[in-house]
Amino acid sequence: MHLDSYNGQTYKRIERNRRAAGVARILIIEDDPLVVSVVVEALSDFNHVVEAARTGHDGRDMLLHDHYDLAIIDWDLPGVKGIDILAEYRKNGGRIPALFLTGLQDIHKKVTALDTGADDYLCKPFSYDELTARVAALPRRPPKEPVRMLQVGELKVDFNLRAVTISGAAIALTAREFSLLELLASNPGQVFSSEYVVEKICPEPALDADHVVRQLVMVLRKKLTGYGHLIETVRGTGYRFARSENIN
Repeated sequence: MHLDSYNGQTYKRIERNRRAAGVARILIIEDDPLVVSVVVEALSDFNHVVEAARTGHDGRDMLLHDHYDLAIIDWDLPGVKGIDILAEYRKNGGRIPALFLTGLQDIHKKVTALDTGADDYLCKPFSYDELTARVAALPRRPPKEPVRMLQVGELKVDFNLRAVTISGAAIALTAREFSLLELLASNPGQVFSSEYVVEKICPEPALDADHVVRQLVMVLRKKLTGYGHLIETVRGTGYRFARSENIN
């Protein structure tokens, strides 16, 4: 079983089609090649797209800077521990389900993982059926409550009221512009491709997702006077909202 690397036009095609087919994009952060092979083979049988990181550093970068539907994270990783990766991801607003891999007798690690934001844990060694059942169950669980209010300096975004103000003055946004702001600002530091953005915020399909999102971002930046720089372009990948530690 080979783990394909999706990029360019191939990636864009998969990104457009996979959600319509109920296919999940899954990241596994695990240094044991045997475990990776088992997970990739098992989940690929259900047509999921599985990407693997073999070190903590690589896994952290992939989780923080790309978009996945589920993360499977091992505790003991070279470079950065899995629990630290999850803690940083949750601190930055990441909300996708996380399945933690732990040793059979590591009760303390299980509790710590759940307290840190893991949605479930799986003891190694595990069976094919248990893995696929837990992965299937996680997306059905109610998502963690997102942040409903954002304030950066004089910029205030009320996600419940769908209202934006700067220095107390209301900023008029269209429904699509606010939806874009909500998607990015609710997931600071996480990069979203144009295809994913269009799928989430546009009721009708777009022939040129890059153009549609580029124009939306340009208008939104202008309306967020003095704060437009918070919406960052990640060249060749997509867009993200600046993390708190990067905001001046």
